[in-house]
Amino acid sequence: MKFKSILYLTVLLTSCSTKVEVTDVQIKELGEGESIVETMISESTSHYGTFQDEFLDQDTAINLKPIQENYNRINSIEIWDTILEREFHESSDGGYTFYYYKNNILEKVMRKDFGESGRSLLEYYLFESKISFVHHQIHEYNMPYYMDSLFYVENEMHGEIFDIKKSNISEFRSYFQNEVLVSMSTNLDSTSVNNYQELHYSKFELTKELNRLLD
Repeated sequence: MKFKSILYLTVLLTSCSTKVEVTDVQIKELGEGESIVETMISESTSHYGTFQDEFLDQDTAINLKPIQENYNRINSIEIWDTILEREFHESSDGGYTFYYYKNNILEKVMRKDFGESGRSLLEYYLFESKISFVHHQIHEYNMPYYMDSLFYVENEMHGEIFDIKKSNISEFRSYFQNEVLVSMSTNLDSTSVNNYQELHYSKFELTKELNRLLD
């Protein structure tokens, strides 16, 4: 199992789309307490709180403690000075990227993408303007979301209907120290995610994606 979560995301979210393109983005500053942010991220905050990575062995988790502490620090911030929203049209149902600033410092970048066959959450946590931790969660639906019971009635068809509870969830966590990707973990069955070649490839892809989001 190759640890290529961003590439997998692209295939998943665009597989049911007939047109994939990047249009002019819209950037706006959101006022404190504005509901759009709460709406967009409400489904994605369940993993926040004291950091625990059940996919790591104990020795590795101890070595990565500073990264985990930075994650906890960022997610403990209740009031942000500025949150910028950027709209993308790269998947069938579009997506948004949010940029979180505290004391004029970019602390976190969060991207959510939506497609007919799934959705994705990609989060970058920064420390001194450098990548510290990347969390990527992908929901792959059992069926395209429009294939509900009404769909089959209207089309005089029979088959499995969309059920969000039957989604396959893939999770990827990447740990950086001094701009070096030092460890990765995943809930998938993978025994080679921390070899040199895989770490080098994933660092390149994750860094390239963040630079693109910041461009």
